[in-house]
Amino acid sequence: MAGQGTLLLLLLPGLCLGLPLVQEGGDTTDLTIIHINDIHAHFEEMSVTTSRCRGDSKECFGGVARVHQRQQEIRAADPEAIFLNAGDFYQGTAWYTKLKYRPVVEFGNMLNYTAMGVGNHDFDDSVEGFLPFAEQASYPLLGANIHSSLEEFQEGVHWNRSMVALVRGRLVGIIGYTTRSTEYNFPNHEVAFNDEVEAVRLEAKALKAAGVGIIIALGHSGYDIDQELARQVEELDLVVGGHSHTFLYTRESPEDPLPSIEEPRGDYPTYVTQEGGKVVPVVQVFCYTKYLGHLRLRFDSQGELVTPVETEGVQHAAPELLDGSVVPSEEALEAMVKWRRNLTEFQEVLGVNEVLLVEGPPSQESNIGDVVSDAFAAAFPDTRIAFSNNGGIRSALEVGEVLYDDVLYILPFDNTVDLVTMRGGGIRTVLERMCERINPANVHDYSGGFGYQVAGLNFEVLVAEDNQGERVNNLRVQGADGAYTDIQEDAVYNVALPSFLSGGSREQGRQVRSQGIFDDLILILVEGEDTIYQALRSWVLANSPLHQEVEGRFYVTAV
Repeated sequence: MAGQGTLLLLLLPGLCLGLPLVQEGGDTTDLTIIHINDIHAHFEEMSVTTSRCRGDSKECFGGVARVHQRQQEIRAADPEAIFLNAGDFYQGTAWYTKLKYRPVVEFGNMLNYTAMGVGNHDFDDSVEGFLPFAEQASYPLLGANIHSSLEEFQEGVHWNRSMVALVRGRLVGIIGYTTRSTEYNFPNHEVAFNDEVEAVRLEAKALKAAGVGIIIALGHSGYDIDQELARQVEELDLVVGGHSHTFLYTRESPEDPLPSIEEPRGDYPTYVTQEGGKVVPVVQVFCYTKYLGHLRLRFDSQGELVTPVETEGVQHAAPELLDGSVVPSEEALEAMVKWRRNLTEFQEVLGVNEVLLVEGPPSQESNIGDVVSDAFAAAFPDTRIAFSNNGGIRSALEVGEVLYDDVLYILPFDNTVDLVTMRGGGIRTVLERMCERINPANVHDYSGGFGYQVAGLNFEVLVAEDNQGERVNNLRVQGADGAYTDIQEDAVYNVALPSFLSGGSREQGRQVRSQGIFDDLILILVEGEDTIYQALRSWVLANSPLHQEVEGRFYVTAV
């Protein structure tokens, strides 16, 4: 497991006894925090839409070389700055699909994180894919709510619940947490993920009892859980999160311009007030290295943020856009060269795209979702119906030449496209299950949106407070002639699904699955030979030039 930087101490029994709790020469302590989340193997710079960078480097964003450069600049100004990664370092481009953990190890060590909270996608190749990373990372990997029954995967060796840094004579505890949904990677529960709030609370109390004055939660469960932690765990001073790819930004006035195209979901930081009146900042910085979080905090002699927190405790707070003004680090650029030599197959030109393909809100049809779903259906003869999940679509596709690399940006996962048969009534039931958690007050609510794209179906969803199970209306299915007719409840239909939704698995490679909304409704499952990105590659080759508009396949409306 992790090595330790010059200021780091892994938390061990009795470690904190006798260490100074207050910095010499003053009653306050200034602490610089750098943070990032959901890198998803985006080592190269990207376009404004987070797809492949197509133009001049100065017009592009992010990339590991810009992250490396900017964190060096911040640390030069404050050598005791803490750099935190809130998880999902793995999975999202050809770099991970082809090269797996190896570049993650090199660039993570180059960035010299203080600690990393483990994300769900960091387990996408199960423990076997995680172990070599954990054994070679030079920084602690944290998850207070991770539990393993495997001899080869042990707490204290491959991960820790928390660690402690000594900054200006002050002990700073950092507690990790991982979303409970990560259990989809472990259907046999050999690795389990307990309640984040309870796990962080227990560890925070232990740190406080050991004399740690400042406590940070660092983890990967999404903006809503981040705020719950800040609200419920009284020992916490800061929550640094990830998983929901949330962009936070504070405007002085509504007319102030935003740094780029992302719309903020809340303020940066988001200030959460506990029942006792304590204010805890919560931060997150979108995804894919487009932004880097930068905070300067001031703590009093008791280890509490100076009040008022919003003006005195938080001295500086910015999600910094890593645009062309940040010159990429030469050291990181040079380190990337050898890895790129192994990725030449993804430079294959597949065709041309004529209109921006981009995701919309969770409960809305998107043109990129139409393309992906059509590609899945085309993987099998006599199949027009297909489903894809929004969470599996990871990037936009810009106008211009389409490379195989672009396909991996969109669909990086190793899931196969599987063929299943279902009755019409089963398809209707699946749609109702997809719709049951939609929030009538906001149909695009992050945790309750529809979250899927379709091919070969046409329907509308009417959402009221009390109509779960009866929200899908006018469900029609596409015939061989392209026309739509009412679905037949007892008829059997071919349906193409990514294995994440079908529950299929293969002997070669490991695949993950969803919560099983299809499982009991599938009559026959035929596991596919092609991965989802291979299916999309074939579809682009066969259908270029692409010019996909949103067709009106479905509508979700609150009534």
